[in-house]
Amino acid sequence: MQRSRDTFARIDALVATAAARAQAMSRPCILALDGRSSAGKSTLARSLTPMLVAELHVEGAVMPVSVDVIDHPVARILVDTGMTKLHPLLTDMDQRLYPLTGQGFDFVSIDIVVNTHLHADHCGGNHLFVGKPIYVQRRELGAPRAEDDYTIRE
Repeated sequence: MQRSRDTFARIDALVATAAARAQAMSRPCILALDGRSSAGKSTLARSLTPMLVAELHVEGAVMPVSVDVIDHPVARILVDTGMTKLHPLLTDMDQRLYPLTGQGFDFVSIDIVVNTHLHADHCGGNHLFVGKPIYVQRRELGAPRAEDDYTIRE
């Protein structure tokens, strides 16, 4: 239970940072200091929706690839963007894709993208969110630039 509270506290901090950044980019975003949105709704209510975007079949095992949508009263957050095409460095796996583009996903509704890390199965759809803030850990951002065999260098 404490881990969930800590996770949501980090999400709240991220949302506040991203909302401030969105304001600086002239995008409308209203934050209230009393824990309520401008509509009077609690900013503490959230929902998490997982979405399957691929399955990687390796040596008889199936590795599901999913993304998560966090609905927060201040912003809608997409955690990871999954895969949108077969990746050449994953040819040793049977890649079965169910990209967001084929699931009727509302791309415009996403305010913030968070990548847990920068492997192809987690950030392969980042190109679909041009103009949206995309967050990743600083140490993770350095990995693709420093390692020759990283899955996505750009």
